[in-house]
Amino acid sequence: MKDILLFKEGNFIFTYKKSLYKYQISLIEVVVCDKPYLEFYIQNGFFLLKETIKSIIDKLPFSFIQISRKVVININCVKNITKTKNMHEIQMTNKRTYEISKRRYKKVVALVMEHYNKNMIIA
Repeated sequence: MKDILLFKEGNFIFTYKKSLYKYQISLIEVVVCDKPYLEFYIQNGFFLLKETIKSIIDKLPFSFIQISRKVVININCVKNITKTKNMHEIQMTNKRTYEISKRRYKKVVALVMEHYNKNMIIA
């Protein structure tokens, strides 16, 4: 059975192991590409679907931004952004950190700062 993923009326609906699930889109914290699967991290766990980032990125609301080739985040779940020696990382409320690509860094920071009304601390 092929995985089915739909985004409709603020919810995402998908099949997983022959069962149908429905969650609010706002519960998605991070989507990570691990070809050929996408790992959807939600507040109480994660699930895998056989999809590509390209197939879902335009279906997600504006609060989701792609921070690298493999990672899409929900701006509402950002805890902070930090700089290490050679890279910038974004920490999410689920305590996971993800590297922000150099090419996308300025756009990501601008969107996160705008979302948090410039109250986000960039270390």
